[in-house]
Amino acid sequence: MLEVEQILLAGNRGPCGGVNMSLQATREVLAIVSGRERVYTNNEIVHNVPVMEELYGQGLVNFENDWDKVEDNSVVLFSAHGVSPRMHEIAQAKNCLTIDVTCQLVTRQHTLVKKAAADGLDVIYAGVDGHPETMGVMGEIPDDKLTLVQNIEEARKVIVPDTQQAVLYSQTTLSTFEIREIQEEMRGRSNVAVPNRWDICYATDNRQAAVDELLPFVDFVIVVGSRKSHNSQMLKERASQKVKAYSIDRPDEIDIDWFVDGIRRVGLTSGASVEERFFVDTLEWFKLKNPNIQIKQMPEVKAEPVKIFALPQKDINLLKARYGEAA
Repeated sequence: MLEVEQILLAGNRGPCGGVNMSLQATREVLAIVSGRERVYTNNEIVHNVPVMEELYGQGLVNFENDWDKVEDNSVVLFSAHGVSPRMHEIAQAKNCLTIDVTCQLVTRQHTLVKKAAADGLDVIYAGVDGHPETMGVMGEIPDDKLTLVQNIEEARKVIVPDTQQAVLYSQTTLSTFEIREIQEEMRGRSNVAVPNRWDICYATDNRQAAVDELLPFVDFVIVVGSRKSHNSQMLKERASQKVKAYSIDRPDEIDIDWFVDGIRRVGLTSGASVEERFFVDTLEWFKLKNPNIQIKQMPEVKAEPVKIFALPQKDINLLKARYGEAA
């Protein structure tokens, strides 16, 4: 029998407004097409294995940015992470009908980077090399106008000529904690502007802060979130600084042998790309293993009013018109 006595639920957890919008739009697109043709996506809509398996089962095809796999005149979804202008150009050349489910916070970052370059500024961009959001933003301006930095060591090596002005922007899903040293480095330079990060993904900061609130009260943390999800892995990494922590997609990945050596209180949270139902499945696993287990809901570290991100309704209406349906 499971000897864990208490589960503490993170006060801030689960999907952000951008993820909810992207998944709602994708499901609506698949319902409209209803198997009459393939629906392509350039990348995983969100970095969550279980939900992507469901979408693939409903007819979504991930062409992984290889346009040779996409037939002309196809329906193409651009993922929540955003894409470069080049991707839009290729889609247009292939006469594809595109539905752009990019998170609006990411779209704003694209706009800021383009404006900075148009104003003659160089851009220093804090991001994860190879992450789809970073790749999309970097494609907005010439290579010689943007410098990617992934850590403080790279930031220290950045050279901005005295006669040039620059600005620091960052991947929206990097938390304030992750880029604090980079910000401090750039604030020490008179010719680099460091704007307030009010356009960061609010969910990223709030979920990390909620994990911090859990740590004094638990012996172990489980993060519901995929290994490919940067924000989920950062939750695990943050928890691991104090206690043992694992990330899972499904409760059948839990090993009951994890909970030995006096582990009695387990913290439970989920990443910003994880729908609440997957979190609940994991909680139910604990209840099944120990019907007497205590469940404690931690308070929010910061109130999160419901954020409604607008669906790409214009794109969806064009898709409906393709099949003669009313918008």
